[in-house]
Amino acid sequence: MQCYSMPRPTKYKGISANIVQKLKEAFRNDFTVEEACAYAGISKQTYYNWEREFSEFLDEMQRAQMFLRTEAKKILKKALLSDPNFKNALKFLERRMPAHYSSKHCLEGENNDIQINITRVDARKPLSLQEPLDESDL
Repeated sequence: MQCYSMPRPTKYKGISANIVQKLKEAFRNDFTVEEACAYAGISKQTYYNWEREFSEFLDEMQRAQMFLRTEAKKILKKALLSDPNFKNALKFLERRMPAHYSSKHCLEGENNDIQINITRVDARKPLSLQEPLDESDL
């Protein structure tokens, strides 16, 4: 007699615990949705359908996606105590959350003039550069 193992059920009807675990593992390792779905063996459309159908599933996946950012923030906090991983954590956050952690760059244009404002993270002082455009640039 052959025995077949059935996937463990989850609180989400029709989704095996193994798939949920693989998705969480992938997201905790900063995989994109596409990469996480490939790792778990499902299509992106299936994933998005589950997000719409199960709000708790969506919450669980979002928590997993925030894991590395949370860990990087913890390292930044420890930087006050001279943790040597501080720069790596900051670099990660600059790339994942540029609006909060990276240098800000703003390009503004009006008529034939362009104005560039750059805010440096360390000094928080804007630098300005104005240069008129030639008609050949248009």
